Amino acid sequence: MNAHPARRRESSERVAEKLTAAAIDVFARQGWAGFTLESVGRAAGVGKSSIYRRFRTREALMASIIEAHLFDGGGIDTGNFEADLRLLVRGYAEWLDGPGGRLSLRLFVEDRLNDDFRTLWVDNLARESAVDSLFEVIERGKARGDVDPAISTAVVLHSLLGGVVQQLAASTARTGTVFTTPEGLAYLDGLVDSVLRASRPSP
Repeated sequence: MNAHPARRRESSERVAEKLTAAAIDVFARQGWAGFTLESVGRAAGVGKSSIYRRFRTREALMASIIEAHLFDGGGIDTGNFEADLRLLVRGYAEWLDGPGGRLSLRLFVEDRLNDDFRTLWVDNLARESAVDSLFEVIERGKARGDVDPAISTAVVLHSLLGGVVQQLAASTARTGTVFTTPEGLAYLDGLVDSVLRASRPSP
């Protein structure tokens, strides 16, 4: 007797998963100009009623994707700055070289190219929270005396994350494998080592 509601719940969850995957794929391939509820619905293979029941506008759909799929360093706090940086860089590398990376790279491009999208992106609370969490990893290092207080927090953070992005862009390895090889992991460790040396307080 409970089988039918359970099936409906499972079906609803499956539809939501298909919509999310399709939305990321459509946005990554077609950008904001091609990102419509209709195009996402077609890519997901679901009817208009299924998508409109969940999202009234493409902005609402995009906001839900940003909230669910941005990289967030909020859970990183081991009490040791070096360990935190290694977790941060490895987590970001794994995320960027996976499905989240396709979303992230397109977000950066659209932010620069489309003013209407930029407003949605900049004003998104999930984005602000994710950025704050990442900056807090560096700020905690400063508070513990592990980072020269004269060095910009943004410079330290962007050196780490930018180094991951550049390695991904330069690599010829298959997507999902850039940072899983011994060479890829050694690159991440070397990146952290370099930033640590450059950011430590002067003796």
